[in-house]
Amino acid sequence: MSNLSDEVKRLRGLRVSVQDVMRQTGLSMFEVSEFSEGREIAVHKMARLHFVRGTGWPWDEMASDPDNQHQPTGDYALDAVRAIINLMSGTKLDDPVRQQLNEMTEPERKRIIEVGAEIIRMASRFNKPEGV
Repeated sequence: MSNLSDEVKRLRGLRVSVQDVMRQTGLSMFEVSEFSEGREIAVHKMARLHFVRGTGWPWDEMASDPDNQHQPTGDYALDAVRAIINLMSGTKLDDPVRQQLNEMTEPERKRIIEVGAEIIRMASRFNKPEGV
């Protein structure tokens, strides 16, 4: 793995795009970022990517027009569950989880989003730091 890590660092140092490094090495976007910038930065970048995609083109609204990006709703639980659904759908169009999610009807999607948002709200109430 060290040789692969070194190759990723070398390619990124030459300003080769992440997509091209992925094609040349067979690594995922997360792995390329992790090897070139470290795990913490890779996690942050992937979280940001899925947050933007999940809120920008909400799965539960079947949004897909690349020219019509929604803004986050401001409801942290709703925005979070949309980002989590986007994370679960993966980054490849042929991902089997993505295919199953996309086969769901609009009412099924709305239910999942509603329940997921409520779970996030419940968790935030139970996990408050002391003194808050």
